[in-house]
Amino acid sequence: MGLPIPKSPKSHIRFIAAVAVTFLGLQPIPADPITFSLTHSIYNPNPSSGASFGARVAFAGDFVLIGTLLADIDDDQDGAAYLYHASTGELVRTFKNPAPNQGDLFGSGVAWMGNELVVIAARGDDTGVANSGRAFVFDIRSG
Repeated sequence: MGLPIPKSPKSHIRFIAAVAVTFLGLQPIPADPITFSLTHSIYNPNPSSGASFGARVAFAGDFVLIGTLLADIDDDQDGAAYLYHASTGELVRTFKNPAPNQGDLFGSGVAWMGNELVVIAARGDDTGVANSGRAFVFDIRSG
């Protein structure tokens, strides 16, 4: 089965759509608007002005890891990250910078490694040289 090679921008779009439907089994998005309903909100458990709660978010299964890079936990803007059950909004664990300093921005990056490890960046960490950054790996089972 061959598809014609497109010659214009509109043809490119139709070609990509044809490939998606033919080879990937994808269907076009329906013209009817899709509606969503809010089930709950997740709030900063340690609110402070300008904390940037939710600036970084990562999901794995029913867990959501939320970075708050400007949180004032142990020092000015040292940052934090919070692990929640996404379906309930329940706070499971708070991750603090193990070596906090002002302006570390811990929580400036968050990611999952598999199902049990999380990586939390502190882009302003001064280990080595000023603002060189650092990444911490945590086991969510033990903190």
